[in-house]
Amino acid sequence: MACCFCNIAWSCVVAAVVSIVGDLLALGAFASYRNNAHLHGKWNEYKYLDPQLIMEEWETRRDLRPIETASGLFSAASWVILCIPVVQMIWILGRQGTHLVGLHTSMMILTVSGAIVEITSLVMYVGAVTAMEWLSTDFNLSGAIV
Repeated sequence: MACCFCNIAWSCVVAAVVSIVGDLLALGAFASYRNNAHLHGKWNEYKYLDPQLIMEEWETRRDLRPIETASGLFSAASWVILCIPVVQMIWILGRQGTHLVGLHTSMMILTVSGAIVEITSLVMYVGAVTAMEWLSTDFNLSGAIV
């Protein structure tokens, strides 16, 4: 009797698991940020830019930075992993480059370029989170003209 898991493309399963982990990390960071109690009932202080409240806000964001960074990196890795079986499937459907070459080549180009765009956006997101931490900790505004 044949195993029912013999024909599974394991790279697709790994890509799905890595993507789900990245999405769960992002959801956890968002839920943690959203449920933070320091803003509840303090809209007037927030509206008038109370310095203490702003410091608490940035501290909360700094605490969530590792989770957001891990989320972005897991999502980028899932796109890299998912791109491989999709390109393999396109190659197989194109009968190793002998059937409808233009169509299958354009599908491969769209797959790879879509993955590159997603990876670039996720890496830029990680960079923005890192810059946010730098701005909130080391950036000195004491000499700024207000």
